[in-house]
Amino acid sequence: MECDLMETDILESLEDLGYKGPLLEDGALSQAVSAGASSPEFTKLCAWLVSELRVLCKLEENVQATNSPSEAEEFQLEVSGLLGEMNCPYLSLTSGDVTKRLLIQKNCLLLLIKGNISKSST
Repeated sequence: MECDLMETDILESLEDLGYKGPLLEDGALSQAVSAGASSPEFTKLCAWLVSELRVLCKLEENVQATNSPSEAEEFQLEVSGLLGEMNCPYLSLTSGDVTKRLLIQKNCLLLLIKGNISKSST
């Protein structure tokens, strides 16, 4: 139930921010966050959010979208660096095995929330 509410909030925020990608379709965001860093669509959304944030927040770190699940580990390392730069408050995203953090649906939703909050507060 909590994840459903988070997804609804994220979808509304993405629309407000001008996101026009495929994850706005029914069930697409849920499917992407369930696969986490292994989902190229999830990584594309994260990369889009980061590209928007980099302009507004003068971030040094960057995140590249993946083309296949085999690139998930590198993506997670990039996200870890970005979250460190942004002083992310979510321990589940900043501690523990970096290659496992974005394999958990709730963590993926928290990551998207962090990106949306940061972008909308600038």
